[in-house]
Amino acid sequence: MNDELRDRPCIIDRETLEVTAVLIEGHLSDSERCINGPFSYFGTYRGKLVFGAKHPTYIYDDEIRKLRHIGGPWERPDDPIQSDIPVGLRSGLLWWQPDGAITCYDDITHRHEVLSKPFHARQWTMLRLPDGTRVLGGTHSRSPYYDNAYTEWPFGDNVYETPDGSGGVHFISVEGDSRHVSAVPRADCILGDEVFATVPDNGGVWLGTRYGLLLLDRQGRVLRNITRRDGLCANRVTAGAALAGRLCFATGWGDSGGGLAVYDPATSLFSSFTVADGLATDKLDSVSVEGGELKLVYDVEYMRSSRSDAQRYRLYPPSHYRPATGTFTTVPEPRLMSSSERSKAIASLRPKPESATVPYLGGLVISQQVIDGKTFICGTRGLVILSTEAEPKLQIEELTPRVRFDPRLRLIADANKRRVFVESPEELAKALQDGNPYYQVNALTSLLGRELDAEEYIPLIVSELDNPNPRLRSTALHLLIGSDRVEQIAGLLGRRTDDPDEDIRALARGVTAVYRCERGDIPDVTSLREVLEKGWCKMRLYKAIARHASPQVFELFMAYPFRADDAEPRQQILKDFGESLRKHPEAASILLTAYESDSGSRDRAKLAQDTFKYAGTELLPRLHHALTSDDRIVRSNAARACGAIGDPSSVPYLIEALDLESGLSRASIVWALGELAATDALPYLATLYVDARKDEQRRRGAGFRAAQSGAAIGSQYESIQDLDAIGYEWDELKAAARPQPIDPRQHEELLEPGDILEAVRKIGPAASQDFYRALAGEKDSEARREAAVGLVEGSSEDTQENLPILRQLLADTDIRVQMAAAVSLLSVGQDVAQGYILQWLTAPEEWTRCRALEELHRVSVPAKLNFARKQIEAIATDPTFDDGVRQAAQELLADRRAE
Repeated sequence: MNDELRDRPCIIDRETLEVTAVLIEGHLSDSERCINGPFSYFGTYRGKLVFGAKHPTYIYDDEIRKLRHIGGPWERPDDPIQSDIPVGLRSGLLWWQPDGAITCYDDITHRHEVLSKPFHARQWTMLRLPDGTRVLGGTHSRSPYYDNAYTEWPFGDNVYETPDGSGGVHFISVEGDSRHVSAVPRADCILGDEVFATVPDNGGVWLGTRYGLLLLDRQGRVLRNITRRDGLCANRVTAGAALAGRLCFATGWGDSGGGLAVYDPATSLFSSFTVADGLATDKLDSVSVEGGELKLVYDVEYMRSSRSDAQRYRLYPPSHYRPATGTFTTVPEPRLMSSSERSKAIASLRPKPESATVPYLGGLVISQQVIDGKTFICGTRGLVILSTEAEPKLQIEELTPRVRFDPRLRLIADANKRRVFVESPEELAKALQDGNPYYQVNALTSLLGRELDAEEYIPLIVSELDNPNPRLRSTALHLLIGSDRVEQIAGLLGRRTDDPDEDIRALARGVTAVYRCERGDIPDVTSLREVLEKGWCKMRLYKAIARHASPQVFELFMAYPFRADDAEPRQQILKDFGESLRKHPEAASILLTAYESDSGSRDRAKLAQDTFKYAGTELLPRLHHALTSDDRIVRSNAARACGAIGDPSSVPYLIEALDLESGLSRASIVWALGELAATDALPYLATLYVDARKDEQRRRGAGFRAAQSGAAIGSQYESIQDLDAIGYEWDELKAAARPQPIDPRQHEELLEPGDILEAVRKIGPAASQDFYRALAGEKDSEARREAAVGLVEGSSEDTQENLPILRQLLADTDIRVQMAAAVSLLSVGQDVAQGYILQWLTAPEEWTRCRALEELHRVSVPAKLNFARKQIEAIATDPTFDDGVRQAAQELLADRRAE
């Protein structure tokens, strides 16, 4: 069948096997015909079958043997669809199996509630038992896709920990009660889909999986299931090896998490080794025994705070663990890589198998080992244990159905062949008399976007408002609206506000509401909501109503926001909303609760922020009071509003609000302090920067983001090893014990070190020298590096005070701090840095050369780089160097020539 019909429901003659595709009543658009289907069966409505692409859309009328639009909303409480599928799951691509099971793929929302219980799954299966009980099983929404085996390689480094109520198995009784039977992980099953490695152990076998370690007995039964909840340093266990009577396991996940887990069979205890014990990084890829030592191969780390795309990823060379002394060998400098280089590095760590697939389960083979005469095949979809080499075989037959074509195809082809472009009212009148409705539509659409200067056009277009063909009615309506002839069409819109076609009806009502608003006649909120739900004329409606906005309109504004950007038409609407906010200051409480329920957008908060900006200083007392709210969202919006308004009187209130626990509101407050150039805030920002760096590095729920970091990420398990550690952590443990903020969300943008540095830059280098001098004495190397960069931007008096600090940083233990200090010293005319820079530009390590070149871009006076021009040119023209290094050198030379 052709593209339009192949996904439709069809009727098959049982005797002849003749296939007849079911047509849809009326002349519909491509989206209405759902040409990208396929259609699914959802149940019955008033005795008629219900079909649709991903949600109920059409009923099958057996009298005319066509599909008919069911209308909306399709989930009617008082007139429901009769279906075996529970309410809340009637969306997605459904398949009804011959055995009675129903499977659903490509779900629309992934978030459902079935009988008042959460069921967040993108794939699910349901079947009915003989006693009427329905069994519902779902794949939780954060698990991998298994559509194509080769998309699973190289296997990812995420840990898919099933959240509460996500997927699982539910039993739904005949009476309608639901029971979740898989809420608690069982100890006798494999929890992770990916199985990486097998390690024999005294008759048993350890499995390293994506979700912890498992111990199997000789019969392949699960004896133990160990995860991070039991003290394992990480859940993703990628490899294992036996050494000196102990079992060593490599773990690694996320940006840089993981560690070395060592199991002692004599005590049945696990020990964890991390960076603090001598590992180059916690993220391990594999371990193996080499010459009586344990070889540690590291995985690629993601440098989330890196400002350079060329240094976004890091990979350390292998190191060794010596069990006799319990020490690790020294690790050389890591290699910093771009995204493309990272892909090559991972491909070398985990070469993709050419054709090896796991029998029975599918997916690709990760590792394979023979233990006690049995073959253990570990793969991306689980584990298979084979005692023989037999594999299943499938037999497939090809169907050869007959095809019946949609008669409309001939009309469409004819209309496309006779393409028409109307040049006059006479030509339009002639085209509208044609017997092909698609030709008529083409004639009307040829007028779209053109000035209808001839008055004779209007009556011809108006005559099509009552045409039985909904496409013709819709096109005519769009033409009239686009003509801006308000006086001529305002009365005509009433003929279409009750149109049987839902979209035409919504468009007519939307335009009617806009015209009423433009005349100052504001419709009721229900009418406005109906228009905004459909999205028709939303911007025109807001433009018309913004100056007359009441608190009820502000509620609609936050419920149906538009894209937040600096485009002049949208900014003008926000200016009008700001004027209305001054008239109705009580509506500020509505804007202060602006929040995005989904990640990846800040439209509501940005729209609220700009509305406050245009409302001006009259709203500041309310905003200052809101900064003391217990709700972090209110504090966040109030802070951004204060920053947008730009009045310095807000600074003391913002500084005081920093004491309230919340990474979300603190990020907004820091932004606002930067916008206000608040020099008084610099001492507080210095303290916050150090705390933010600690929190980012440790990945733990301590520091000022304690309450929300637990909701934002799954923090690594960390054990307190001695009494000194308890004393060291006591202050941060007290901070972590503060009450949690209201309703923490996973996708909130919490305060990051970069946010603080950006605010300091806005405040200005002249006022920020004390901030950078404070950072220069911190234990954190990133803080010292930022100090080395910032201390060069002060006044001449500051430079004299900063020179001893920069010379001290030139001898820092971290080479990145040394480089930043050297370039800063060179920028202020200190030749002592030249020898260091020449040494780095000729270093054998690629990373050292690349980092030095990047730092040299900060030198603004070309003559100050003359001493190193020869070395830079050598790197730029040497084909043996990496492309990224040569490019950095070439860009540096180009910058010098331009100056």
